[in-house]
Amino acid sequence: MRTRTSIALLTSWALLVPQLASAAEVTRVLSARSLRDFDFDFSVGWLHDQKTSSVKREYVDPAGVGVVLANDVLYHQVRDSLQLRADVGLPHDVSFLLAGSLVVADSRGLDFDRTGGCEVSNCVETLLRDGILPGSQDTAWGLDAESGQSFRAPSNQVFAGPKRSGIEYLGLGGQWAPFDQARDKTKPTWIVALETRLSVGEDQRFDRGKPTANHGVGLGYHQLILSTMFSHRFGGYEPFMAAWFMEPILTSNSVFRNQGEGAYASAQPRTGGQVGIESEVWDNPRLHGRIALHASGYLEYRFSGLAQSELWEVLSGDSRCGPNAPDQCRPGVDVNSQGALAPNSGVSRSPGYGLAGFDAGFSAQVSRYARLRGLFGMLFDESHFLTDGASGNVVYDIPGRRFKVESSYSWHVLVDAVATF
Repeated sequence: MRTRTSIALLTSWALLVPQLASAAEVTRVLSARSLRDFDFDFSVGWLHDQKTSSVKREYVDPAGVGVVLANDVLYHQVRDSLQLRADVGLPHDVSFLLAGSLVVADSRGLDFDRTGGCEVSNCVETLLRDGILPGSQDTAWGLDAESGQSFRAPSNQVFAGPKRSGIEYLGLGGQWAPFDQARDKTKPTWIVALETRLSVGEDQRFDRGKPTANHGVGLGYHQLILSTMFSHRFGGYEPFMAAWFMEPILTSNSVFRNQGEGAYASAQPRTGGQVGIESEVWDNPRLHGRIALHASGYLEYRFSGLAQSELWEVLSGDSRCGPNAPDQCRPGVDVNSQGALAPNSGVSRSPGYGLAGFDAGFSAQVSRYARLRGLFGMLFDESHFLTDGASGNVVYDIPGRRFKVESSYSWHVLVDAVATF
């Protein structure tokens, strides 16, 4: 769901009334002179994301060294989405928003990882060896969800998911600026915002018996996001900082329901912060023109909880699996917490882990009624196990059998345009 989108959409993209001083893009305050003269902004953004991860596997070294990690598969994901947002400003620096994320295309897959001179017989092909994916690398293996076929030599792919698209969420919220330096230069700009992102589209699921039956991108939970942002202008420079917290609220038919207890009864809550600076390189109030450069650092922490990991689709089972159709179940993989045959949900118990990244870009006021922004960023995941080792699944969630994500990074490009009325 994604963390890079969270910071971009928490930013207020509204324009100050014309006679007020310029403000940093991340703490731009939308206001109105009266209830009869309110401001309205509409923005359209294109967001491109690409992610790559190395998924390694634990195994017990036969030489008695103990549990070691070996290369297994490489995960890759490419996503393009439209970010839509409308803001209306009211008196006293209060504004309300309506936002949405429309995923145009989301593709995910796994390749065999043969980097590093793999010499141990079980450091590759463990998804095949353990029956998580079908086949043998000697003949045909894995699954291409779109065609329903297996892969064959010389292909290095082991899994390709269905091409997903649809509405990810509908956002409703508001923000208030207790202080606004555009009105009082002796004070910083301080914004407090609350947004609810409702999962209104089809939840993303995977049924290996019907691999193209679901193309949804819904997360399976609503998001309640509380954020705050500060900035203060010093000449042509404006440093800023922001912090946020996201609490997931499961939908009525969420794939996360009835998958655990306590901290693992719901999806992972998240929190994060951002520190950066904006530098003004040109400003002409008479022409309503302004260009500024932006750079920031970003930290996020994902708490322990349920997650759809890099392997959630390949872990997901066949809906036909059950006591009456045991041949549709994978031994040891498609079982519930009581040990009975049931299709694996693909959901795993994820331990907590952190992320760090940066953004750099520009914003340009091109007229009284239009603004453009471009942003490039990267995000790096802390190395972490996909599972906490306590679910009891002996195939992939006990020490010596777990998967671990390493060398995980993503990059993104955001371009948006704002029309001001």
